[in-house]
Order: sequence, then structure tokens, then C-alpha cells
Amino acid sequence: MTRDEAIDNLSVAFGECRDVIKRQAEAIKRMSEDVDKYSEALRKFKVLAKSLPRQDRKPYESPYAKFDKINRKRK
Repeated sequence: MTRDEAIDNLSVAFGECRDVIKRQAEAIKRMSEDVDKYSEALRKFKVLAKSLPRQDRKPYESPYAKFDKINRKRK
């Protein structure tokens, strides 16, 4: 089945004009291209985020660590 035959079948099934079905198919194609571009950009962003150093993250510190430091200084 060719694209034109499919558009004819859809226009009969939905009771729409062929031009409307063609415009809808083209709109779906454009949306899928945009999704591909978005997913590619997101993948690049994740790779970049993994490669950056983690300076802002600190290892876990106990809530009592402050008091432990004070006690060590007093001794």
C-alpha cells in the first residue's frame, strides 16, 4: 500500500478530506522530528553532566559531627 492509498483509506474511514489527512500526517512527522532532536539534546546534556566534577556534593556528615568536633577541640 502506498502513502496515497493509505491517505485515501483514512479519508474514507474518518470522513475527512484528503488534504486534512495529509496535513495531519505532516504535522505528526514534524512532531516526531522535534522529539528526536529533544532526546538527542537531552542525551548530550546527561553526558555533559556526568563529566563535570562534583564539587558541590559533600559526603554524608552526621548531624552530631559538629558536637564531635567541639568535643575533640576541648580535649
